Amino acid sequence: MKIVIPIKNLVSDEDFIFNDTQFISTFNTEKYLNNLKIRDNYKLNKNTRLPELIGFDLSWYYGSMLALYEVPNFNEEDIISIHEQLIIFMKNITEKLNRTLDLIRIRQCNVTEQEKLPSYPGICIDGFSSILLINDKNEYIPFVCRLHKMSVVEGMGLYLDDVSRY
Repeated sequence: MKIVIPIKNLVSDEDFIFNDTQFISTFNTEKYLNNLKIRDNYKLNKNTRLPELIGFDLSWYYGSMLALYEVPNFNEEDIISIHEQLIIFMKNITEKLNRTLDLIRIRQCNVTEQEKLPSYPGICIDGFSSILLINDKNEYIPFVCRLHKMSVVEGMGLYLDDVSRY
């Protein structure tokens, strides 16, 4: 099972792996997403209903880099069954990725220039946070929650021109 997390305001021409995280470049995001299809007949609960209610679309992820995590010993039933704790799960996984991004921010950025920083991972549109759960058949289940206190700072973001050092 994989978890896919979008990262706004981070751009790279090539894919790379850093700190046990696979990053899909901005240029390969659409190609990666086009190879996915929605998982039919997944269990509905209050967390899996929200994407339908707010009109979730994979286009939320276009123009972003993607971070991929392999989650061994987990299947979609395990994650869906924890629906009461799904928001905590999403916060934990995005915080893990944010710590990896902190290493990039410290090395590459002037952290006082917010418009040049990568955003907090997972934030897609209007303060909604989203991750995708991907099974072995390349089928996804979208999870969305509302993070009221965060949004993406508009700006040029960070362009990683040499990812070989990661």
